[in-house]
Amino acid sequence: ALAAHAVAPRVITLDPPNGATGVDPTKALLRATFDRPMEESWSWVTEGADFPTATGKAYFEPDGRTAAMPVRLEPGRTYVLWLNSEQYQLFRDRAGNPAMPLRSVFSTRPAP
Repeated sequence: ALAAHAVAPRVITLDPPNGATGVDPTKALLRATFDRPMEESWSWVTEGADFPTATGKAYFEPDGRTAAMPVRLEPGRTYVLWLNSEQYQLFRDRAGNPAMPLRSVFSTRPAP
């Protein structure tokens, strides 16, 4: 059990998936599910101008493993965000281990 706590928590699923194209621009929630229960803290980090517009406060779903952030997306855009970064490491498991920084990129489909 001690070895498991020495390992950084990992994101096991992203919604939308990393590298996704043609994402529905009406999608209103970004989600990241971790491999274990997490603290009620987060670091959704911008890399620049291509960060989704937040429409509410980020939160964890009741499972304690899925982080969610309400957003407004635009058609035909590529978005870049980090879950944790060198500077910001508030995605942590309940033992206090920060998750490895993860860069996620996805694109919405163009307007019809």
